[in-house]
Amino acid sequence: MLHVPERIIPGNMVYELEHNLRTIETDISEIGEKVKGFTKTFVKRK
Repeated sequence: MLHVPERIIPGNMVYELEHNLRTIETDISEIGEKVKGFTKTFVKRK
């Protein structure tokens, strides 16, 4: 399950994609790790 409650402000999509917090939940830890690895390729927050 991927839950992304924020809305993208028009004209600010790339910044928000790189910097907004995310909550990612899954019952299968291997999938969670894969999603985490994928999002690290473009998310600039730590």
